[in-house]
Amino acid sequence: MNKVITIGRITFLEAVRDRFFNFVFILSFLMLATGSFFLRFDFGSTDVDFLFSFSIGTLSFFGLLISIILVVHLWFSEIQNRTILTILARPVSRLEYLLGKWMGCFFLVVSFTFLLGMISFVSIVFWNFIVRGFGLDALNFLFIPYMTQLLALSLKLLVITSIVLMVSVIGSSSLFSTLVSFVLLLICMFQFVARDSFLEMAFFPFGWFSGLVSIIIPSYQVLDYNFMRIFGEENWNQKFLYFLGYSILYIIGYLTAALLIFRKKQVIQQ
Repeated sequence: MNKVITIGRITFLEAVRDRFFNFVFILSFLMLATGSFFLRFDFGSTDVDFLFSFSIGTLSFFGLLISIILVVHLWFSEIQNRTILTILARPVSRLEYLLGKWMGCFFLVVSFTFLLGMISFVSIVFWNFIVRGFGLDALNFLFIPYMTQLLALSLKLLVITSIVLMVSVIGSSSLFSTLVSFVLLLICMFQFVARDSFLEMAFFPFGWFSGLVSIIIPSYQVLDYNFMRIFGEENWNQKFLYFLGYSILYIIGYLTAALLIFRKKQVIQQ
């Protein structure tokens, strides 16, 4: 376990020092800290609702960029530099190496989401309480669902990270893995089409193929669930538990597939 933690820590530090991550982090920080400027683009919702939706949308967009582009870079950087051979030559198993890489990505995604999410929350509090003179009752009520939404966003990004990690293990180059990861993300967004096709055409081969796709590929509609809107409604916590189990199941599934492939794959292509 110590080896996994060490590899995860090194991966996290490598990611934090990366220029792409610093660029995305600074751009996200500026957009979230100045979210009140974008109120002029609102179309009818309250200021608080718009700012929270804007915050989650911004974190989701830039988080997806990090989950795909940076994760691919973190995986192939050590392969291109051949440092992976040095690591695996030591008493480090491929399972420990893969889990360490994923753990580093885990800390990166969670830190990015919650750190910038809390910065955005402080900005919203400042705008509504200090500048606008509103009371804190609404913000106090929204704090718990907002934190729940940040947790849900982190889980969604971790599912995407697990998919990207599996694709990177399969792929032979960073460009190929990046393109395939974006294609799979697009398929996730339209996974419901395959599911509906299976329900309407449950005959071989088209219906069963659609059903297989709807099982293997997670639904972005489920992963992108807005818990802030249903917080306080009946059975909202049961829906969150379903979302939690759904996300963890796909994370474990894709990590298992990545490990099975990585165990038999030649690390450095001749």
